[in-house]
Amino acid sequence: MRSLPTADTAALAIIAVFTAARIVLAAVLGLGVDEAYTLSVAHDLDLSYYDHPPLQYWIAHFFMPLLGDGRAARLPFIGLFALSCWLLYRLTQLLFGAAAAVIAVLALNCSAFFSFAGGWVLRRAQTSAARVPGRRRAAPASVGHRAAPSRLRS
Repeated sequence: MRSLPTADTAALAIIAVFTAARIVLAAVLGLGVDEAYTLSVAHDLDLSYYDHPPLQYWIAHFFMPLLGDGRAARLPFIGLFALSCWLLYRLTQLLFGAAAAVIAVLALNCSAFFSFAGGWVLRRAQTSAARVPGRRRAAPASVGHRAAPSRLRS
């Protein structure tokens, strides 16, 4: 069995630790005003909603039979944010090298906003998961096909 590179292991460990912390916070903290609004509106599936794009409502709607409309409704959004972290790691690794990618994942997870919003029932989790792959496709054309050498050793 082939082992993962050290940088991949470090990135996965960072993502796992912060995802576990978000799950604990999701279980302890009550729903915010925006989350309660999203979950109440998500009961009815529509093609558009008054004040937000529909994806966050669709995700909440389709997981409601399984998770209900309480704190557990945050789990799909926590998962999407973890996916966003991995995609950010891979994109940064492609552009700037493994060491910079690990630092980018750590910085994203340590930021005050995403420490909490990475688990909220809000559109930021799924939109960041959707945006990163598009940037990955555009990245080689903008910086060349090879990763830039890093001053930090991985």
